Amino acid sequence: MSQDKEILTLLGQGQSQRRIAAMLHVSRNTVARVARAAEQYQLQPQAALGLSEEELHQQLFPQEQDAEHPALPDFAYIHIRSFCVTVSR
Repeated sequence: MSQDKEILTLLGQGQSQRRIAAMLHVSRNTVARVARAAEQYQLQPQAALGLSEEELHQQLFPQEQDAEHPALPDFAYIHIRSFCVTVSR
C-alpha cells in the first residue's frame, strides 16, 4: 500500500516533493501523483488525518478501483478453440 497519508502530511508541512520522496523512499513520480490527485480533489492534509490509508487512497484514486478487479478471460471458449485445427500448438 502506498504512503499517501505521510506524503500529504509532509506536503502540508511545506516539504518539497523531492525531499519527501527521499525521506519515504518512494519515487518522485509517486509524490507528484499524490500531490496532483489531492489538488484535483481539493483534499487538505488535515482531512486526510481522519481517514484510513485505504480510504484515503480510494478518495485520491477512485479510477484504480476498477483496475484492481480485471475481467477474467473466457476459459471455456479458449479451451474449445484450442482444439480447432487452425490454432497452432
